[in-house]
Amino acid sequence: MMPLIIFAGRNNTLIPLLRVSFDTFNIFHRWIGRLVAVEALAHTFAWMAVKDIADRWAKKENGMMSALHDSPFLAWGLVSLFAMVFICVQASSAVRHLAYETFLHLHQLLAIIAFIGAGIHGHKGSLPLTKYIYATMGLWFLERVIRWGQIIYRNF
Repeated sequence: MMPLIIFAGRNNTLIPLLRVSFDTFNIFHRWIGRLVAVEALAHTFAWMAVKDIADRWAKKENGMMSALHDSPFLAWGLVSLFAMVFICVQASSAVRHLAYETFLHLHQLLAIIAFIGAGIHGHKGSLPLTKYIYATMGLWFLERVIRWGQIIYRNF
């Protein structure tokens, strides 16, 4: 997720440093976002397959559904997954061009939900990569603070 955030900012210092256009950076952001969503789906389906096989061996019925219902770890993972998938749906070219401001604010809200879901999912599961999720959240928050600071500075 970290490269996704690095390529997300409009006033990114890497754009002039690398001498690429914002459009090129935006294309990278979109493709990395699609890859993150596909990886999240693959992660979920792999868990579901393993869970289903384990439940069949243990002769459990509704094992997967009860695991999803009873586990905050899994529930927050699903919250993050649904936010990522919905970002991909609402980020289609037709939606972006039809109502850009709505797209932008919904996109940012869903990104916050995806981050919170992934962070809690990692924290509840004591996953070792949780620190990278928090670092990515911190980068995104820092970028937002800098951006708001620039807006306030230039307008007052």
